[in-house]
Amino acid sequence: MRLYVSTCMATNDQLTPQGSVSTPQGFDPVRFGEVCPRYEHCNAAFCPALGGSHLHGEPVCLYLREAVKPGGEARVRARIPKELAEVVLTHAARLMGTPGALAWALRTASQHGSQIETGDRLAALMKVRETA
Repeated sequence: MRLYVSTCMATNDQLTPQGSVSTPQGFDPVRFGEVCPRYEHCNAAFCPALGGSHLHGEPVCLYLREAVKPGGEARVRARIPKELAEVVLTHAARLMGTPGALAWALRTASQHGSQIETGDRLAALMKVRETA
């Protein structure tokens, strides 16, 4: 079994190696995956750091979805380590122009509001209610 890590592009719902993609110096996919704030409970089949595959209807990485939304780059950079953010942003930009289920899910996500901003607003509202 071959695991394709970080240097993948979506084509026809499968991830295939893309040799011309450069990864950050010292790239360690396991370490990158483990530093993700959602690593322990993420259900995404394709992780920008760890690789994988994606089928229609499967969960999509929160940070990939956020990266394709207006203002998403800043939100992603603010939430995860710099090197991981670069990998996520690179994959998000590349996947938006490809065919397949993952690209379709990202294009759909780009047309909806930010889950991170919604969560921040809800947390602020709850904090106000606690102090009142």
